[in-house]
Amino acid sequence: AVANLKPETVLKLNEQGRQRRLMYLLAVFTGLRRGELSRVSVKEFKPKRGVIDLPGAKTKNGRRAVIPLVKGLANELK
Repeated sequence: AVANLKPETVLKLNEQGRQRRLMYLLAVFTGLRRGELSRVSVKEFKPKRGVIDLPGAKTKNGRRAVIPLVKGLANELK
C-alpha cells in the first residue's frame, strides 16, 4: 500500500532525511561523539578553512579541537 501524503508533509520528511544524513556523515568523517555533535553550533563551522573549530568546553577531554572536513562534506554543510 502506498501512503497518500500532503505535499508539505513530503517536503518536511525530505528535509528531516537530509538533516539526518548530514549528521551521520559528520559523525563518520569527523569521529565526533553524539554529545559533541549535539553541542556543535554553526559559528564553529569555518567553511573557508574547511574545519570545525571546537572550544575545549565542548570536547570530552577539555581541549580545543580543530577538525578538518572532507571537501565534499564541507560543501554540503555550507
